[in-house]
Amino acid sequence: FFSSRRRHTRLQGDWSSDVCSSDLGKKEVWEIKPSNQTDLPKNHAKWAACESYCQNRGWKFVVMTERGIGKLKTIAREKRKYDL
Repeated sequence: FFSSRRRHTRLQGDWSSDVCSSDLGKKEVWEIKPSNQTDLPKNHAKWAACESYCQNRGWKFVVMTERGIGKLKTIAREKRKYDL
């Protein structure tokens, strides 16, 4: 399963993840931000709460930047070469 913009509820309020995925029973929640926003204090507080929310459910919480997305694209291109 793969979806985007999933709404979650926690005690301190609601938040929406950018991507939710599930593969072989492993669930991941991704927050996608530009790398220049990863050091903002408000994001660190939000991500700590999100990490706790996900851990309580056995999920993995991931903060992804444009650099990480670029790496994923490279991996996907390489994989496609060998799958053909």
